[in-house]
Amino acid sequence: MRAPLLLLGLAVWVYAQDACGDNRIWYVVPQGGCAGGAGCGSKTNPATLDYALSQACGQASAPGFNPGNDPNVFIVLRLASGDYVRNTTLDICSNHIVIEGGYDRTTWRKSNGATTRIRRTNANPEGANLNAPEVPRLVGIRAVGRTNFRLQDLVVEVQGYDPNSVHPNSRHGISVYGIYLNNCSNYRIVRCDVTAGAGSRGADGTRGNDGGGGTPGSGGGNGGANWPALGCLGEVREQAVEGVGAALVEVGDRGCIRGHASWSSWR
Repeated sequence: MRAPLLLLGLAVWVYAQDACGDNRIWYVVPQGGCAGGAGCGSKTNPATLDYALSQACGQASAPGFNPGNDPNVFIVLRLASGDYVRNTTLDICSNHIVIEGGYDRTTWRKSNGATTRIRRTNANPEGANLNAPEVPRLVGIRAVGRTNFRLQDLVVEVQGYDPNSVHPNSRHGISVYGIYLNNCSNYRIVRCDVTAGAGSRGADGTRGNDGGGGTPGSGGGNGGANWPALGCLGEVREQAVEGVGAALVEVGDRGCIRGHASWSSWR
């Protein structure tokens, strides 16, 4: 139901809260929430996040919910403080959705000391397949093709991966997103603290093909002048060569004579 409120001479409408959240306000807790039944989603019987979001999206997408497409008409999820640990992506599954944290679970009043934290583990990344052509990703909150929605007073943390390791189910590196939006419009992200962990390393590429054969080498140059071989003299350590200057003859350790000269006889 709705009741008129006179404010500064201007008549406006506000929505009262009944036991079921007036079908526009859903109360959500991180643990121990209901997932159906009478009064589920009310202040006294708050719901789980998944259940409340699925119900809210069903309402917001129902025919006739907002025929004038008023951007100020929403289905609201009020999240109590605490950690909402998730192994899957939180999808904004319809237009006209508000997810707002920072509420005290007892009083359902906003409090600066009430932190609502959505913690996404690194389980179940999208597209993690050894043969998948696309680069896989891990996402905290996602909206695709949505309009007129709001995220407010949330802490979003996505775990991420070891940047030096390859994910066992993907040859590609896994990208990590805190909030992923694609083709969205008229949205607001208000007082949100978003942290995304590191992406994983991609696998090494395959070995390249062997290179082709080289071109033939060029021809060698002309040879030098011929010189006689001087041979070795066994264990004889000192010999004289007649007619050969000392600068041109060398007697080696085992009597090998090396040089570039000729002689007429041994003595």
